[in-house]
Amino acid sequence: MILPGAEAAHGGTPAAPELRSPWSGRSALPGWWRLMARRQRAALDELLRAACAAAPALQALDDAALAAAAERARAALRAATTRAAGAGRGAPWPAAAAAVAELAARSTGLRPDTAQLEAALAITQGRLVDAGPCSGKTLALAMAAVLGAWAGRR
Repeated sequence: MILPGAEAAHGGTPAAPELRSPWSGRSALPGWWRLMARRQRAALDELLRAACAAAPALQALDDAALAAAAERARAALRAATTRAAGAGRGAPWPAAAAAVAELAARSTGLRPDTAQLEAALAITQGRLVDAGPCSGKTLALAMAAVLGAWAGRR
């Protein structure tokens, strides 16, 4: 048995024309992803600039003063993330990242560069980071782990 197609007329009346959207075949999703990526990149760049600006003041401190500054940054970060239900952005993140970077530099002798600091901040915001060989991934992951622990995340 052969069934009539959609274009076939039933009872002598012509088939209704197919309605097509002007957006058919196109998707707004790639544009949305690009816009979100630009916004996230701008927010990450802002956090990185603030952390790099806070770093020289921490480098001038002695060990006891640095420990006190790190404790203040940890407390501020914990308070901000519990108050904002785990928000990934805000004022305490750059100070905490700068403190963690200085603590890492003093304890390991390896001063993190801006790419490693940027990777640590991106990881704490839940983003994936791809880095090449010998780019300091271990130090970036360690800083991200400390920042996550200070924020009260598992």
